[in-house]
Amino acid sequence: MIGKIPQEINQLQELESIDLSNNLFSSGIPLSMSSMNSLGALNLSYNNLSGPIPFAGHMSTFDDASTYYGNENLCGPPLPKKCDSPISNNVGDLRTGSPEVWQFWISAGLGFGIGFGGWYSVLAIKRKWNNAILKIMDYIAEILITRLQHLFPKRNRL
Repeated sequence: MIGKIPQEINQLQELESIDLSNNLFSSGIPLSMSSMNSLGALNLSYNNLSGPIPFAGHMSTFDDASTYYGNENLCGPPLPKKCDSPISNNVGDLRTGSPEVWQFWISAGLGFGIGFGGWYSVLAIKRKWNNAILKIMDYIAEILITRLQHLFPKRNRL
């Protein structure tokens, strides 16, 4: 097989054994594999995997280096090769993440800012709209309060 090991591999929670050896998998080992608690046997040898081994959670039980042989660019425990850079566990974060991660957070921030700022500026400038919206909110609150009072009437306390 060619490609990356998918991040969603951890959804196979009942998987007890997986042999992905002798393929052409590239990129890193997904950190999500550390949550596969029922996994008892793992073989990732002889691929093109690179980066630090996510030696955390359940992945720390696979401490036999032969599990990772043949991946010249893997580093970190249990392999003797040390990692040059701090371990990022192949997870996209804002410091070292892929462009897709940056694009997501930038678009989310811009969307929130424009949406919130747009409504706020309209309500600040258009006093009639501000008053109309506040009246509607008061009306909705009044209806909710009266309906809740009918559902939960006051009880006489002794």
